[in-house]
Amino acid sequence: MAPNQSRLRADRQFRESLQTARHATLAPCANDCLQAFSAAGFVLCERRFLDMPLSIPSAKRRLMHRRAIDVQVFARDDGLYEVEAALTDTKTTDVSLAGGTRKAGEPIHGMRLHLAIDQHLTIQAASSETEWMPYPGSCDQHGDAYARLVGLNLMQGFRHGVKARLAHTQGCTHLTELCQVLPTAVIQAFAGVVIDTQEGSAEGAAPFQIDRCHALRSDGDTVRTYYPRWYRKPGTASAAPVPAMPASSS
Repeated sequence: MAPNQSRLRADRQFRESLQTARHATLAPCANDCLQAFSAAGFVLCERRFLDMPLSIPSAKRRLMHRRAIDVQVFARDDGLYEVEAALTDTKTTDVSLAGGTRKAGEPIHGMRLHLAIDQHLTIQAASSETEWMPYPGSCDQHGDAYARLVGLNLMQGFRHGVKARLAHTQGCTHLTELCQVLPTAVIQAFAGVVIDTQEGSAEGAAPFQIDRCHALRSDGDTVRTYYPRWYRKPGTASAAPVPAMPASSS
């Protein structure tokens, strides 16, 4: 099959999958996607979905399940920051659960985490909410377990702390899993605002992102081009990957 034909087929299948759920609970999201396709045409489909490895199926496929994770970070007037994280699982067909039949598009899981953090990324307040669950009256009966996140720092042993405080029967599997994405999401929100991503710290530490990933290794072309101060020739000592953020007072 010619490449253009394969892409058109993939485009059509994606539209059909979205159409299946457009009258369900997640219909606004599906409709937004469809409208985006109509407005931007096939170019958007090609850019967002077809340029990724394995994005063109070798056989006909149908959407079965979708997990959506959304993280939003807000700046408060009192100097703190709020983090709202949500996890939603949906299916494209009806499914029988302990609490009854869940219609296609209705969430199997719908859960939220709410944090208040300071500029040092230390959690000052935490709570959770479970709106959709497979076992009503049970899944949501973990009390204020996620208040145990208070005191943890998102950049200093956070994932280990979450495991120690909330693993297994101490909390909800999905809420605890949702915690894992919080550090990098908050770093993205703080980058260039709270965290200096250009010059580095006053103590001479490199910008936070240097040597944190392969693209920004201190002996690589990206650092040599965009952060020449912190470039190190291969084989020499790297720019110390110390976060260029306000030091915690705790």
